Amino acid sequence: MKLRTNVNARALGMKNDHLVEMILIGIFAAFCYVAVWVLRIPLPPQFIHFGNAVCVMTALLLGGWQGGAAGAIGMALFNLLNGMAAFMPKTLLLKFLMGLVTGLVFFYGRRHPKSNPTRWVALASFAALLTGFGLFIGLYTDFFTGEDAEIKMLWYAIIFLMVLGFSLLIVLFISMTTQKFSRLLLWAILGATLGVFLNVTGEFCWALTEKLLLGMNFSAAAAATLIDIPATFINGSFTVFAAVGLYVPLNAALVKAGLLKSEEL
Repeated sequence: MKLRTNVNARALGMKNDHLVEMILIGIFAAFCYVAVWVLRIPLPPQFIHFGNAVCVMTALLLGGWQGGAAGAIGMALFNLLNGMAAFMPKTLLLKFLMGLVTGLVFFYGRRHPKSNPTRWVALASFAALLTGFGLFIGLYTDFFTGEDAEIKMLWYAIIFLMVLGFSLLIVLFISMTTQKFSRLLLWAILGATLGVFLNVTGEFCWALTEKLLLGMNFSAAAAATLIDIPATFINGSFTVFAAVGLYVPLNAALVKAGLLKSEEL
């Protein structure tokens, strides 16, 4: 009888954990909706918003699929209720994958206490800087051709890559020289970086595929895609650090409230 009672208590605890998790996913999905609805800046044909930052933050707090679900539901609901239902399939897929990748990377670091993400952060930084520098050199060696508008939009990609690369390099330098960034915090930054990079790449590939299906040749489709997604690059530039910056105090608050397990950051 005592054994059955213990088993039932454990099962009840698991049910309560799942219930809390579902409630938190719903709350953060609502936050994603509000972040897009209230905090948005038009940049035709898109707009800059903070929904991605909330999605990535949720993945760091709760886990990959949980953060992806919150982001996908919240931002797809915004599409549905604001005359942009055609964007729902893309939003559901890309926001879910962004949260999933972020959470998988971060929680890998949490499950492996001896793991060190320093080399991976360095690799991500150098990859971003080299790609951005390569695009920059291409602009001045006539490698890229096209209308002025196309070249102008290419600058958004260059700025995104250079800002991200230098920011990661600064974080890495501070971490290695002052020990002010913990191992888990570096894993959070790495997870957020990879999640955002997947989202930016996915937005580009989705828009490019749509134009190719309409019969455009590849070079014209790629140029037109760059013109269509400037806000995607700007969103990505601040999403990584905005998400991690929100995660740290909110994680502490939820741990204090007993809704999350304590983690040393």
